[in-house]
Amino acid sequence: MGFINLVLSPLEALFSPIIGIIKTVAVLLTLLLEVLKLIPKIFESISMLSDPGKIIKDAVYGLKTGLVLIYDSILDLTMGSFADNFKHNLETNNGEGEGEKESCVKPTFLEVIILILCPPLAIFIRKGMKGFLTILVTTILTCFYYFPGVLFASLHIL
Repeated sequence: MGFINLVLSPLEALFSPIIGIIKTVAVLLTLLLEVLKLIPKIFESISMLSDPGKIIKDAVYGLKTGLVLIYDSILDLTMGSFADNFKHNLETNNGEGEGEKESCVKPTFLEVIILILCPPLAIFIRKGMKGFLTILVTTILTCFYYFPGVLFASLHIL
C-alpha cells in the first residue's frame, strides 16, 4: 500500500488540475444549456415589445379592468350590493321571500382584527351605508368607552 501511494502521489498533483478543468467545463455546459432554454422566451419578449399596439391594448385593458373593480368595490362597501338589494325587493314584493331566514356569514380573520382595532370600521365594512345608524351607535359607544363599542359591534359582526 505504501509503495502505491508513493508512486501515485506525483500523479495526483498532475491530474487534480485536469479534473478541476473538467468540472468547470461541465458547469459551463450546464449554464450554456440554461441560456439556450431562455432564448425562445427572449425572442417572445422581443416580439411583444416590437408590437406597441398590443402593449397599449394590454395596458388600457388592465387599467380599465382595475378601475372597474375599484369602482365596484367602493359601491359595494358604501351602499351594499345592488343586485342583492334588487333581488330582496323583488322577493318581498312578490311575497315569495317572506318565509326565508337570513343566513349568517362567518367573519374573516381580518374582520375580527378590524373589529378589535376600530369597531365602527368593522360595522361599515360588513354593512356599508345601509348600517349607518348602527355605525353611529357604535361610534358613540366606542368614543365614550372602548369596551361597550366593541361589544355592540361584535354582536353585529360575530
